[in-house]
Amino acid sequence: MSTKNDFWIKKINAIMYTPIEKVFINTDHEELQKNRLKRINIEYIKSKSESLANTADKVLLPNKNEIKVDFNNDELLYIHPLSGNKLKNEYKEFVKNINDKKEWEIYLNDLSKMNLKSNELYHKLWWDLPNVLKYSYMYPADTKIPDNSIIDHLDTTAAMSNSENISILMLSIGPVQEFIAAGRKIIDLKTGSYLLSYLTYKGIKYIGENYGYDSIIFPSMRENYFLSKDHNFELSKEVDPSIASLPNVFTAILPTNDIEKIVKEVENEIKNEMKKISNYIKENIIKFGYNEKKREMNEKIKLKNWNELWDKQVEQFPVIIAVHQDISSSNIIDEHVDYTNENIAKEVENAFKNVINTKEINKTTFFGFASELIGIKSAIRKATRNFIQLKEEFEETGDDISANNKALVYYKFIDEDKNIKTEKLSALSTIKRYFYRYLEEKTIYKNASRKIRKVESIEEITKEYNMAILMMDGDKMGEWISGRKEEIPNFLDRMHPKVQKELEKIDKNYYEFLKNTKYVIPSYQRTVSRTLNNFTKFVSKIVSKYNGYLIYAGGDDVLAIFPSNTVLQAANDLRKVYSGSSLNEKITIKNKEYTFKDGWAFENGIPVYNMMGENATMSAGILIANPKYNLKLALDEARKLEKIAKNNGRNSFALGSVRGTGKFSYTVSKWEDKKDILKRVINFFETYSKEENKRSIKRLSSKLKNEYISLSKDKDIQVLSTEEYINYVVPFALKKRMELKDTTIKNIKEILNDFNELIKKEGGNFIEILNIFDEVEHALKKRDKRGEKN
Repeated sequence: MSTKNDFWIKKINAIMYTPIEKVFINTDHEELQKNRLKRINIEYIKSKSESLANTADKVLLPNKNEIKVDFNNDELLYIHPLSGNKLKNEYKEFVKNINDKKEWEIYLNDLSKMNLKSNELYHKLWWDLPNVLKYSYMYPADTKIPDNSIIDHLDTTAAMSNSENISILMLSIGPVQEFIAAGRKIIDLKTGSYLLSYLTYKGIKYIGENYGYDSIIFPSMRENYFLSKDHNFELSKEVDPSIASLPNVFTAILPTNDIEKIVKEVENEIKNEMKKISNYIKENIIKFGYNEKKREMNEKIKLKNWNELWDKQVEQFPVIIAVHQDISSSNIIDEHVDYTNENIAKEVENAFKNVINTKEINKTTFFGFASELIGIKSAIRKATRNFIQLKEEFEETGDDISANNKALVYYKFIDEDKNIKTEKLSALSTIKRYFYRYLEEKTIYKNASRKIRKVESIEEITKEYNMAILMMDGDKMGEWISGRKEEIPNFLDRMHPKVQKELEKIDKNYYEFLKNTKYVIPSYQRTVSRTLNNFTKFVSKIVSKYNGYLIYAGGDDVLAIFPSNTVLQAANDLRKVYSGSSLNEKITIKNKEYTFKDGWAFENGIPVYNMMGENATMSAGILIANPKYNLKLALDEARKLEKIAKNNGRNSFALGSVRGTGKFSYTVSKWEDKKDILKRVINFFETYSKEENKRSIKRLSSKLKNEYISLSKDKDIQVLSTEEYINYVVPFALKKRMELKDTTIKNIKEILNDFNELIKKEGGNFIEILNIFDEVEHALKKRDKRGEKN
């Protein structure tokens, strides 16, 4: 009879079934791993999951044993798993510097002295695995298909080690936007996002502690702050504990026989933790709100059954949605056809069946189609879920923050004009505001709480400038994860060039099929997950560089507040780092200098991992407003702007402002990589404000717009082309009427011409270019004495 100890021993064997450095050594891999296991007193067991993971992670090849790639003799390269770009010269230099003969010996010697139980040993080994050998995420799992890391492949092998019948679970908690956006203070936004991240972790933790954290495909759990504290693992100094970095959804590979039980247990873990948080804050509301120095206090609203009303409000949150899909089901192909009305699954099945002299199709071969099915089912489930609307019949007015529930607490304070003010809070709004107290007083995550509570006011963040809210996220992330994204590499592009040549000789039809077919493997999804994790650590650094305040950075989502004069540079840098495009400046984190090129991140000049790739884009909504503007309304406007950017064909930014009159204006444009026009506009205005006379500074944008509107059109009929406007009207207006320097005029003409070329290519209206000038000029100016800009 199998025991829990046997369970963990199998996982240790699975994650150690082959050396990390196997593609660079000629030693007998199995013997090497036997000896390594022996060093930590683990009996070697041949892992059955090796076959399952290999089938799920690799492409079936004909005459498999005849096609070989030897990294010691054949061309060294690593293929970008999300773009297909080949890293050659830099990778050769990377391999030359590999010197890892003693690292394993030192690590295992230290590990053997810890006297850990089998489950503790496994968690420790799993956590440390990428760091035993430096830069091991650049060690491929297979020389023939060098586009995924051995670390990701070993995680999948371990996840499949205790059952041949595997299911994928997708679980989400929410609602997200309504919960986070409901806030009148930065602390409300910060703690709201952190609470969601914390509850997500509580659900993940049940799976991790009972089935292994390798089971979690998304999000990547290594370098997670909560997990490091729970196990006393060393955490990278690059990780900021106060940033909500876990998204509200996770996916996991789990034994099919346990899946129903797991869903119930995970839901219980999340709900029970929410109850603990609620009860603790409910019991301490008065204490938490009292601040004699700041003259603040909380007061319970006098209502019958106050405790019961509180509990009913809390019971609404969170909404948990779980769907699962059996990978090993014999009906996957037919089910995929039914849900998608496409024949791709049938075509792949038939092509695989006809491959000669290869491994047989097994229970994990069609992981990609199961993964796509679960995404479809989850979307359907969310669209058809039933909301339980809480009917509150007592007379109290609604919550001032969310307006979703009625108020149960009065928060009283003295404003800056020494007037007594009252803010009405529901149970959930109160919990959000004081959640950091629960973290500090009832958990081991105290350093996160201390950082969270050190929240600056918006005026402290923005100083002499307006407030800028940045909402940003990756475009079509669902398609990236599911493998539906048009730009991801096909089967053939993932292969080493030598394999491609051999394959074309052996089976031309199969070669052509792979050339036109894309398919998701577990390691691909783990790569996406890990890449988003790496992006998050750069987000914090970039936001800090531009004097902003980061609310959350979960997966591909970013919410931050900036001074208006820096937000555009920050957004531009963030989207470049996300894709791995070149930055003019290095990013330094704890003495490590990072640069980005062709979709790769380089640490001190060495390629260390991929970013999302040149085909991956982000869209941003940016709102500029006075710091005293209602924060909830500002967030709503920023979210609308983000949607406008998405509707502009994505890879766009929408920049809007609320000015002194209360008028809302905005413009939208594509990002542009080659000439980086937005950066040039920013640089232009920064230089222009220093070099030109002050009288002209306030008039430039409006002058450009007015001249275009009055001279280029007559009763909506275009009488001047944009080229004529740029080359003749602009120089005349700026030279004769504004007395600008020739160098300034030349610069403006060049920028306008480049923007005009972008519009011809991508579509749009020339007036939007002039609106960009107007909004950028407005963002870069300081507020006047009345808190508004000129």
